[in-house]
Amino acid sequence: MPFDPDRYIHRNFYALMHDHLTGEERKVFLDLHWYDHSRFMWEEGNFSCDCNRGIFFYGNQEDYPCHSWVGQRFTILKFVFPDGTELVPAH
Repeated sequence: MPFDPDRYIHRNFYALMHDHLTGEERKVFLDLHWYDHSRFMWEEGNFSCDCNRGIFFYGNQEDYPCHSWVGQRFTILKFVFPDGTELVPAH
């Protein structure tokens, strides 16, 4: 059976994120669990907004005030899980 990241719980994965304003790409290590609903959270839910993605990217809210950008500033290029599995989210 092929590995299905949406049906497996992960911890300590990272997101390869791109900042469209600066052109910077960064591995953002996430000490979070990945559950069956996590893909929705990152693609359409609370983690899909630039305010939250900016906090993940810069590490705190002071370095990225939510009102500083209009549009989709941060894109997640892929998630990489501890076993090497990669997941490319819908954009």
